[in-house]
Amino acid sequence: MYLPVLSGATATNGVPSAATAGVAIKPAGGLNLPGNGLPDKNSEFDDAFVKAWSTAGTAGTMSATIRMWGYDANAGKWFPLGAAGTDNTKKGWLFNATALSENTASGGQISHVELMRGLSAFTRVYAEVVAIAGAANMSVALERH
Repeated sequence: MYLPVLSGATATNGVPSAATAGVAIKPAGGLNLPGNGLPDKNSEFDDAFVKAWSTAGTAGTMSATIRMWGYDANAGKWFPLGAAGTDNTKKGWLFNATALSENTASGGQISHVELMRGLSAFTRVYAEVVAIAGAANMSVALERH
C-alpha cells in the first residue's frame, strides 16, 4: 500500500499542531471499516518505508531536512517518530538527523528511503520540512512492505 504524505513542498511547513494535520493511517478509534479508504486491520502501517524525493536536479545545490511526526488520538498529541542519538532537537529527522542532498546516482535529484517502525500506534502521520535549500521540491510517501 502506498500513501502520499507530502507533495512538491518548496518551503518549510512547520511543526504540526492540529489533530487534522498530515494524513490518516487509521481512524481515530483505531477500527478500520470497509470502504473508509484506509488500510484494513491486516494491512495497517506498522512497519513502512518512508520515501523522500525531489523531482528536479539542480547540479549540486538542493538539500532538505525532513522530520516525521505521528499523531496519537488517545493522547491528543503529535510525537516525533524515531530517535536522534543524544540530540533531542533532532528526533524524528530522516537520514540520521542529516540534511538530504541531491546525488549524481539519482540524476542530480534527492532520493532517500528508510524503514520506520511502530506506526500502528498512531492515527496520522505528518512530514515536516525543517529546512529546504536550492530549487528543491520535496515529496514524501509511506509504502508498506
